Amino acid sequence: MRTLEVPPLIPPTLAKRAGLAAAVLSLPLATVSFQNPASASTTVPTFDSAATAYLAYSVEADRTWVHASQLSLSPSLDQVALAHAYQMAEGNYLFDSPYLAGVAGPYVPGWLRLGENSAYGATAVAAAWTFVHSPPHLANILGPYNEYGVAAVRSGGTLWVAEVFAYQG
Repeated sequence: MRTLEVPPLIPPTLAKRAGLAAAVLSLPLATVSFQNPASASTTVPTFDSAATAYLAYSVEADRTWVHASQLSLSPSLDQVALAHAYQMAEGNYLFDSPYLAGVAGPYVPGWLRLGENSAYGATAVAAAWTFVHSPPHLANILGPYNEYGVAAVRSGGTLWVAEVFAYQG
């Protein structure tokens, strides 16, 4: 297993504007793991609203940082992301949706482009860091989409994250 020590994702000036400076700057360094957890979790997966909010903010902050247009947060795509995060947590396995168009497409009538990010880690900061340091995941975050959904599910000490992006014409 490869691990990296990483600092919090949000630059202090951006965090202050959002009123999150104290919370973000007081976070300890996170350990990011690039290997699936060794054993299946014995806990029931639960929705993590604080991690989900952080990840949604992270998408918006990343797009603001590069002056990209903001996305609309879609409750329908949130549900698609939540279902995927639960599937990963329950199976203790990281994967992308093999049929994203079939899963997310019905929730976005007239879609022209779909994208998805999947990750796991100990914290939302670790998952967000993983996304911005992976060119394909960062391309989804900064890509030509106009709406997105995000969800985080905790199972034991692991946070399972799914982000779904769509461009609806």
